Amino acid sequence: MTQKDGVVEWLSPRRKIIFSLSLIMVLYGFLEGGCFAALEILDRWKGIIYEPQYLSYSLNQSKTSDRFFDDPSFHLAHDPLLGWSPKKNWVAENALDQINSQGLRGSKEYTKDSTDDTYRISTLGDSFTFGSEVQLSSTFQVALENMEPTWEVLNFGLPGAGLDQVYLHYKDKGKGYTSDVVMIGFFNGGMRRSVNVYRPHMNKKAGAITKPRFILEDGELLLIPNPFPSREHYRELRKNPCRELQRIAQYDRFVSENRCSSMWEKLPSVRLWFVVKKQLRQKTQNTNSRKKEYLHAEFYEKDHEAYLVTTKIFEELIKDIKSTGAYPLIAIFPAHINFEQEELREGKPHATLLEFLDEKEYDYIDFTDEFPQHVEDGTIDQFFARKKWGHYSERGNEVVAKVIRDYVHTTIPLQE
Repeated sequence: MTQKDGVVEWLSPRRKIIFSLSLIMVLYGFLEGGCFAALEILDRWKGIIYEPQYLSYSLNQSKTSDRFFDDPSFHLAHDPLLGWSPKKNWVAENALDQINSQGLRGSKEYTKDSTDDTYRISTLGDSFTFGSEVQLSSTFQVALENMEPTWEVLNFGLPGAGLDQVYLHYKDKGKGYTSDVVMIGFFNGGMRRSVNVYRPHMNKKAGAITKPRFILEDGELLLIPNPFPSREHYRELRKNPCRELQRIAQYDRFVSENRCSSMWEKLPSVRLWFVVKKQLRQKTQNTNSRKKEYLHAEFYEKDHEAYLVTTKIFEELIKDIKSTGAYPLIAIFPAHINFEQEELREGKPHATLLEFLDEKEYDYIDFTDEFPQHVEDGTIDQFFARKKWGHYSERGNEVVAKVIRDYVHTTIPLQE
């Protein structure tokens, strides 16, 4: 304590500074504590949690992407054009599955031109077409060949592919094989893949792998090539993930904020700010319910970029198929959860796509309608290897084969 001009000064200038800083730190501590409490209350009472939307990269994702280059037991390989593709000459460890030298799932090799006494069907699509979760002998393509000995059914399935990759795969390879029918298998939960570039942005459990996509420019498709066409690009990603992901983020619909993680996001106040910001944005955009998001129905809204791009790809793909003289046929492949949705009377999430196909007069088979007609001694579960997002079981593939065979015989004119 000091006295100056009759006024008692309790603190020296130095102590005033220390006192002020201490007071600020205490108040800041209360602020962070209050923000932490607010986050806990939002989580417990509202189910609102901090879910960072920054550009996603982890060592585990990097190790997963290494499989596309280094793992001989893995059935997929990096592809400069498509992002990834079936690994040529791959044979499973149990020798019950394989991919031929042409990159088609199967033990046979196929000539580019089919013989006069052979009816050929080329099947395009993702993992539902590929036949994931069943052995080669249980795929619907093999089942069709067993049912119809004069048929050749080529499996161009590309696991995890969007319709953009399916289209490019057909133009690059499939179009070179003479076919009577080209079947386009479309998983109805895959609409969102048409607006994705870096897979972990859409699915954080996925490996750090990229793909091409199309955008619409003046109503026409414009290809955005695969941004990481070589191993060297992935090495750069590992060295500087933030820079590389920011470089490719502009064309990825799943990047809501083009930013990387920051040490500041460990602070409750920063986390609460992002939570509030996200909630305000969702209210402004009239965000769909969590259930609707889970079923991916929002991507089927007619003004959604995914819907607009995907339907345009369908138009161009079918135009290309017809130019070869082949008959295009679309197969809609639903997931198990779509039947749960039907039970809730939510309607088909892909209803707008069916309207588009009807309007264009494209031939299609919707297996959402077909599977219930083939239930034997059980429930719809018999058609799936797993519930929710599982692929088709041996029984499911058998039904797919039967329905396609019947459709070909009754609807499609067989070539003489």
